[in-house]
Amino acid sequence: MDLIFFIQSKTVNLEKFTLKDLPGSSGRFDVICRCILAALDNTIIPELLVQVWVFLPRYGTFIFTNRELNLETFPKNELLLAKKFKDFILQNDQDLKIKKTRMNIFEAINKFMQDEHKIILLSESGHYFDKFFIGERDISKLICIIGDQTGDLINNSELREFNLPEVSFGKETYLASSIIRLVKIALMNSSKNFKFK
Repeated sequence: MDLIFFIQSKTVNLEKFTLKDLPGSSGRFDVICRCILAALDNTIIPELLVQVWVFLPRYGTFIFTNRELNLETFPKNELLLAKKFKDFILQNDQDLKIKKTRMNIFEAINKFMQDEHKIILLSESGHYFDKFFIGERDISKLICIIGDQTGDLINNSELREFNLPEVSFGKETYLASSIIRLVKIALMNSSKNFKFK
């Protein structure tokens, strides 16, 4: 199974970046780094192929793929990752093995829909995750779109035009990184319904 997370942040701005105040100086770049770490953590389903597409309108789109990274040397906390990722974005250090594209989130959704990926929008108002996947026997390509901290993405009219199914873990508000972990735990618990590559 391929599991892909789409994460977008229009607020990320690295002009005044400092590790001493990562949340306040970077437009919440810390949230993005926490999500990347949560997605790439292979302790829940080791055999899962995971990608994280990070859409930063100011800087481009960056693609992390767990099987292309050296997870032993990959930064283990958000401060270390923030420093490395910031240097990669600003082309001060190309040490991270990640890809960059100019594709925006809507172009990516359109591309993956044509490739027959199952794309879901994670939203508090959606169908409950476990019930949504009852009867699904072969979801070999799943994309989960995570909302941003402003709520702008979930409510975006262009995104709504895709008419994507909305899936929820309940009415509670979760951190984006927690949602990513919940997705992976739910897939592990339902692994008999899924085919892993």
